[in-house]
Amino acid sequence: MINILYSEILKLKKSYFLLIILAGGLAVPLLLFFGWLLQGQTVAWDRYAANSEIMMFIMLCPILFSLVSAYVFSREFTDKTANILYSYPVHKIEIFLGKLLVIFMVITVIYIIHFAALFGGGLILNHEPLTRKILLAHGKIHLYSMIFQFALIPIGIFIASLCRNIMLPIICGTLVTLTNMFLLSGNKFKYSPFMMPFMPLANYTEKLKYFVTTQTIFMAMVVFVVGFIACSIYYLKTDID
Repeated sequence: MINILYSEILKLKKSYFLLIILAGGLAVPLLLFFGWLLQGQTVAWDRYAANSEIMMFIMLCPILFSLVSAYVFSREFTDKTANILYSYPVHKIEIFLGKLLVIFMVITVIYIIHFAALFGGGLILNHEPLTRKILLAHGKIHLYSMIFQFALIPIGIFIASLCRNIMLPIICGTLVTLTNMFLLSGNKFKYSPFMMPFMPLANYTEKLKYFVTTQTIFMAMVVFVVGFIACSIYYLKTDID
């Protein structure tokens, strides 16, 4: 497993993907920073952070993480090296788990970059005092949102594995983003699994006692288990050529 992780990380380091990871974490905070800078507004931390988190969690992340999943799982097929990878004396499921963990690592890095850039940029602007309570609250929002992103990843992996290219997962991610925006405007987002990463922020905004509810946790578990089983069956039953 360690060798698989190391191999996948090396593939990312030798590609343009590190730039995509960096851009993915910085894009929304930078857009927000320059927007508030031009308007000359004083940063009200909850509103400032929420604006960035909404754009990141429900608009950018579905497309970005669909791209990440598709790249990690389809690169061997586009490079015509899949038969070499899967001829190694390593079980297919072990290869699948190694790639899945690498995607989780990439998502974690992107979330950390986003959080740091969000509050780092806000501190440069005219701002209200940044309290420990606000920082911890939005840190928890990022953590829970990231975990719910983990739960959705097997869906993207399954689509990428079926089509063995990058384009279809990106198209699906774009459709998810458009659907999320529609559900957010209609206040029907609580029933969509693709809105789970947004739910911690929604609960915080509504001043609920907990950042996550039992309903969202149950939904995340079901989505992850179903997606994981579908991917496992695919890898066990499909011949790799």
